[in-house]
Amino acid sequence: MANGTSRISTPAMVVAILVLVAFGGLLAYLFSISSAASETLWNRSIFLYGGVEALAFAAAGFLFGKEVHRAQAENAEQRAEEKTREAERQATKAATAEANGRSLAKVIEAKANPPAAATSRYASIGKVDPTVELLMRSDLAELHQVARQLFP
Repeated sequence: MANGTSRISTPAMVVAILVLVAFGGLLAYLFSISSAASETLWNRSIFLYGGVEALAFAAAGFLFGKEVHRAQAENAEQRAEEKTREAERQATKAATAEANGRSLAKVIEAKANPPAAATSRYASIGKVDPTVELLMRSDLAELHQVARQLFP
């Protein structure tokens, strides 16, 4: 908060304190007349009490409400900063996961479509069982398709 808005002005504070003192005085007066007052006087006093009570609560809220709201605002700011840091951590984590996934997709793509030199290099080893080769190729083709769907 800025310095000018975080403090209560002196005239407003004086008025709020005077209202609270007047409310205390009214309570003392009502207590003193409670046993001896006629019903008409009591009803009129209670009617006036309602208006002064509203003013007193407004004054008390004015005096003490700023501190309550300031504490709530500071707590909200702290929670927002924590959530921002958590969001940044999660964004970094997601970027790393995406980079790893893209790398994996490139490796799968390279294995699924080997260059001609690589296949000729393995041809000298000997003939691979056609069933095993077919299974390996179908597995690579499936992985290649998944990689393309996830990372177009």
